[in-house]
Amino acid sequence: MGVLLESEVNIIKNKLREEFQKPGIGYDFDQITYSPQKCEWVVGLFTEKVRDIVAQGEEVDFLAFIQKDTGETTGAIKLEGAISIETGIPSTTIRLGREGKANRIKFPWGEGENKKGIIPNANAILITDHCSSGKEILRAIKTLEYYGAKVKDVITFTTNTEKIKENIDTFKEKGIIIHTFNRIPEDMDLVGIKTNSF
Repeated sequence: MGVLLESEVNIIKNKLREEFQKPGIGYDFDQITYSPQKCEWVVGLFTEKVRDIVAQGEEVDFLAFIQKDTGETTGAIKLEGAISIETGIPSTTIRLGREGKANRIKFPWGEGENKKGIIPNANAILITDHCSSGKEILRAIKTLEYYGAKVKDVITFTTNTEKIKENIDTFKEKGIIIHTFNRIPEDMDLVGIKTNSF
């Protein structure tokens, strides 16, 4: 895919905004990923945001993707391999539904036992398709912290600005920045790559 120009990013954002405005689509991220073309657009947006973070001097050891408590995959997991290929950064999935932390994650390096503190000071970017209250994101971060990893940046396709207020203080305390492409309920006015520090 290569690096996107700012004009290309803006065209993609506008096309995806049009998709969200179609009746019946709502905010279902999976509907976007069923189309190869739209999937490529979304991979491009996530990839450019990861590149922006790295360009600001952030060291990133791996990208982390969330699997829901119910065992369902999120739409973002469908794109995990593609985003990893485009960025050149290894990826892993955090399975929140697993009971023990040691079974929740496989790291992209080494075959050693998954135990507390195994990856001290490794830096991860957490990627997901939607952030409601932020509880799943905070649980995923807690799992990564158990192993010694740090998360400063979370990239999400949509963010519910009303529901996330429940956990804004926790995000602030941890110094976590939420990068979102679409914010709801005010999506239609504020679509774009925004870096929101809650």
